[in-house]
Amino acid sequence: MLDATHHSIGGKEYYEYLALDTQIGLVNRHLRKGRECTYGYRVLLEELELQGYVPEVIVSDGGKGISSTLRYFELNIHQRCHVHILRDIRRGFRMPKKRMKSTLRKYYIYKYAKLVLASKNEKQKQLRWQHFERVVLKMWTP
Repeated sequence: MLDATHHSIGGKEYYEYLALDTQIGLVNRHLRKGRECTYGYRVLLEELELQGYVPEVIVSDGGKGISSTLRYFELNIHQRCHVHILRDIRRGFRMPKKRMKSTLRKYYIYKYAKLVLASKNEKQKQLRWQHFERVVLKMWTP
């Protein structure tokens, strides 16, 4: 998983770029002065490459800096974080905080199911389906 987090140190803005492995934990990090950008992610992935670390799938929030970096390294193993997808669905479609109507629930489940079916490989499909069962179906079933 790749992400960046903002820190204010001595009144100046810094971004800490993090690379996490779901089984190992933190595998690399890079602190950079300024705003979140492609360069920070490039440095992070270059250092991982030098260490011989090869990711199976890169999960991220889908920001422009990450997407640009993945194109730079010609990596086609990107998956958008399900939490960010669900948040965007909720905000983008103005999903109410209270329980939604049955017809809306079916609509959102259908949209998420399309994401599962659009998986690029079997492993990604299996991981998305497991998440779908674990989180989405539990949240949205009566």
